[in-house]
Amino acid sequence: MSRYEKLSSQIDKVITNLDKSKMQLLKDISMVDELYDKNLEYHKELEYYIVAGELKVQEIKDKLIPEMKLKPKHQATLLMHRRPMIMHNF
Repeated sequence: MSRYEKLSSQIDKVITNLDKSKMQLLKDISMVDELYDKNLEYHKELEYYIVAGELKVQEIKDKLIPEMKLKPKHQATLLMHRRPMIMHNF
């Protein structure tokens, strides 16, 4: 009988260890799911920043750079028109 009691005791220990392992696995699965959701949210947010950056680059290429290329020509023209006025005032 003692042999069966020892076996029963060992089986109880195995069951206890399996239950603990099961609980830990469930916690780990829950944590991985949460991390996955947060990572997905972060990825979507990052996509918004990438798109915003690409739009800004396109705006700079399409609008700001051409405007800045025109400014020196425009400023030079203004200076040429002002120069006679400045000389005339002396």
